[in-house]
Amino acid sequence: LRTGQPGTEPEQAIISGYEIDGYLDKSSLTSNRLRMALTTALRSYSLIDQLNKEREELARLNQELTQFTKLASHNLQTPLRAIVSFSERLKAVSEQLAGNSKTHLAHIIDNGVVLQKMLEALRQYTELESERFDSQEESARRLRALNVADLLNALALTDSIQMTVEQNLPPVNLSLPHFESLFYELIGNAIKFGANKIHVSGYKKDEHTAEFRVLDNATSIPADGYSDIFQPYYKMPAHIGTEGVGIGLSLAQKIARLHGGNLLAVNPENSEDKFNNEFVLTLKSSL
Repeated sequence: LRTGQPGTEPEQAIISGYEIDGYLDKSSLTSNRLRMALTTALRSYSLIDQLNKEREELARLNQELTQFTKLASHNLQTPLRAIVSFSERLKAVSEQLAGNSKTHLAHIIDNGVVLQKMLEALRQYTELESERFDSQEESARRLRALNVADLLNALALTDSIQMTVEQNLPPVNLSLPHFESLFYELIGNAIKFGANKIHVSGYKKDEHTAEFRVLDNATSIPADGYSDIFQPYYKMPAHIGTEGVGIGLSLAQKIARLHGGNLLAVNPENSEDKFNNEFVLTLKSSL
């Protein structure tokens, strides 16, 4: 609340230049207006204070959930490793097993390995919640000093993939480990589902944002699955039974969002190049 003679302290300059929520000059400041200003200001403060307390409580609950998930995924690995290990030992003498026992044993091992991968993926996904990026500033500086296109070409994973990466890609404000993990999940997911052709482009969308587009010719994502594929453990019906646990794209999107960006799947704009899928990645751009 500020008072002053009209014209002495211009209202617009005061409100714009200082952390002031209201302006009343003396000539219009009646007793009733003063009471209303104080009452509404106190009510607003009470609501803001309540909101801050609820945010703190939510942050505490999220932290507890993160710790519980990390502990549970770690502790569940121990008995699971024992199940897989003893099953592997039985496999060595599986010729002595009768009936369908050999097949059942193979199912135990296969499903145990899948569950191990799911728990490890859950641990990685959960740990992203608690990471702090201040300590990664040096890593981010190293990334800005490197050639982004060269880094992406190094992630081609296999010589059988025709991967084209445009040069002069914009630098981004992202730690090097997270940059590699994000694109590794994107490219690896495409290869897993049959892609042998991948194209990566990018440009500086505005002063603070870089946009990358990753196209591939893997199995097409159905139109109603563009948002579902980023849900943890989700698999499209055509992909059930394939390798993987369905969390790679979730990790990639989460990394992008933790760094102030986003990752979305869209319908490919340029169909004449026979690309089936297109991912749009936005990240904070380095100056």
